[in-house]
Amino acid sequence: MKKTPLSHFARFFLEFQGYDFYDHDAKRKLEKYELWIKYRYLCHVMTEKKKAVTKFTLISRDGWKNGLRIKREE
Repeated sequence: MKKTPLSHFARFFLEFQGYDFYDHDAKRKLEKYELWIKYRYLCHVMTEKKKAVTKFTLISRDGWKNGLRIKREE
């Protein structure tokens, strides 16, 4: 059975699985699909470098390594 390569979005999604992104210019959190639509080139760069560019900060809800943790309101 022939395996097909992953799409660019799938590789981006898997690389940053468990993270959301905080946009410093817009001062708000961005979901991965929203980030992909608006900043596709930067997503390609982040996937290749395996880290976020300085325009964004990684946010982790589960306390993953190298991400900021969001306080959950209860």
